[in-house]
Amino acid sequence: MTLKRSDNIYQSKYNKDPKAPKKKKYRVKTFRHSDKLLEGFPSFHRTGSIRGMKKLYYGEDALLVRKGNYIYNVTSNPSIYHEMSY
Repeated sequence: MTLKRSDNIYQSKYNKDPKAPKKKKYRVKTFRHSDKLLEGFPSFHRTGSIRGMKKLYYGEDALLVRKGNYIYNVTSNPSIYHEMSY
């Protein structure tokens, strides 16, 4: 038996609507201001796994910004993510 996307079994097995738009869960914004504002925030190198760091350390709702070769977790100061990054 092959499952088609329109089958109810397919939707219940995979628990998602095939027509729903995909969400970007691992969004990282770019930060273009002074490095001094990011001192003291936890960071990891840009070659690291965003998904892994969110899953294991920061939480799925963490706010991340990139400056140079590093990605910083600015969840404790959301204005950096929302107002000062693009």
